[in-house]
Amino acid sequence: MFYLCLQGDMQRAILLMYCYQGISWTSGYFCVHQPKALTVMENGSIYIDCTFTYDEDPGEYIQYRVHWRKTEGPYCELYDEEITDAAGNGTGQYEGRISRVQDPDNKRRESLTITGLTPSDGPIICCTGSVINLYTSYQYSWRNDYGTYLQFTGDRSISQLDELIAVPGAEVIIPCHYPQEVTGEVKKVTWCRGKSEFCSQDTYECYTSDQRHSDDRYSLVSFPTDVSLRIHRSENLYYTHYCCTVTTSNRTFTSRTSTELVIADSSSSSPFTVKQPNNITADTEGSVTLNCSYRLISGYRDRDILWVSAYWRVNSTSGPYVYHPHQDMVHPQYKGRTEITGLADLHIQGVQAEDSATYYCFLVIKLCENIETSQRTATHGEGTSLTVKGNVLEKELNLLIIGSASALGLLFILCVILIILMAKGILCKTKKRSPDLQMEITDQPDKDDGTFEEMPYCEISPKIPEQELADGNADVMGHEENEAGEAKVGEVEENLVYAKLNKKKLVERNPTQDPIQNEEIIYTGILSPAN
Repeated sequence: MFYLCLQGDMQRAILLMYCYQGISWTSGYFCVHQPKALTVMENGSIYIDCTFTYDEDPGEYIQYRVHWRKTEGPYCELYDEEITDAAGNGTGQYEGRISRVQDPDNKRRESLTITGLTPSDGPIICCTGSVINLYTSYQYSWRNDYGTYLQFTGDRSISQLDELIAVPGAEVIIPCHYPQEVTGEVKKVTWCRGKSEFCSQDTYECYTSDQRHSDDRYSLVSFPTDVSLRIHRSENLYYTHYCCTVTTSNRTFTSRTSTELVIADSSSSSPFTVKQPNNITADTEGSVTLNCSYRLISGYRDRDILWVSAYWRVNSTSGPYVYHPHQDMVHPQYKGRTEITGLADLHIQGVQAEDSATYYCFLVIKLCENIETSQRTATHGEGTSLTVKGNVLEKELNLLIIGSASALGLLFILCVILIILMAKGILCKTKKRSPDLQMEITDQPDKDDGTFEEMPYCEISPKIPEQELADGNADVMGHEENEAGEAKVGEVEENLVYAKLNKKKLVERNPTQDPIQNEEIIYTGILSPAN
């Protein structure tokens, strides 16, 4: 079997060695990705994801394998102590405490779970990969240099986020988490920008809290209680790694690994594009999923993708986080209600009316570019407008119940007011008189004798006073129409009612005031519906 091999630089020389061993690749790019640090608890458990890349399957004689190792040094090395055997079982102090699972849908992804954690575990767990030529038994290995650092709670050290995203020109804050018990002892904070993921390797530019700086791009959030770095105008710079160092009166805390600031690029120069729907609706108190996907531009391959991270922001591309892998970065309105489903879809639970807004999906793709060399690239979508609608049937039922309750309440209040007004005589009552005897108001007895009902302060009647007297003497007197044809005295006007005041009642109510004489009749005109 013959393989075409090229010579020239070191990488090509390595590929030439592969050719001699009977292995053929077109590029020979190998990369491994795993989280830089994870916070753990003693006697707890840890889950570590490891993904790796390789070229096309070179043939049936080639086999790939993932190795898990531990190291006490600052870096992962190939000779570190291996903690799993070929079958995936734990060895040494990890026996019975380790389980390995390979992703059935992705042969380039494997996870490791360690239970019963102790401070002697690690402190760095390394994921390495190897390719073996079964015909010649030759093996080539590659690794992730920084591994995953197990940071136990209470550990007096600094931790930082793996990465942060921003759009050009926007303000961004890079957190620096250090032991809170030394807050009052903080004397100085230094932030350095460089090109390495390891903070101890190199620094290009530093900002310190105890010096005056002519460059106004940086400041601290609130020294010494919050030493996070505020970048006022983010730029797409060559050196993108930021490291935090906190100096107290008796020691210095330095972050082990940096935070990489990834500037999102929505232009055609990005190796991929992000797609999300323009509009979506949801009901209150329910849940909704906002889809987000990507498409690689021609020239890039799926097998070169090492890792994909998803972030969601609201209102604008520089707005607060709706979803972030670290809950401390999520806006309080969404904290505990959002999660990522699938690759990058945003799932919101307990949807509220206030959730109506535009949501932007950011994807960070880590591409393998060379042997153990990768590059992060970020791009965001055009935004999805979420409209939250209430349950129409429920709203109508609530309005009906509220309306009915309001009407009944109003009717009850009016009835109470009417009873009170009538009891106090403010409203006139219709006069009830014995049909066989009529008396003037002033002639009524003080007490009810069964023949009369005691008058209130006033009483109403459709009859004029003359008719009241005439009705009492109807058998003796008669009423005839006058020569002018005017209405008889006994005729009732349809549009008038008359009210008489009970002077005795008024005197009892206000004994210091004399009733006004000759003002007992109130004439009120009432228009009929026809008028």
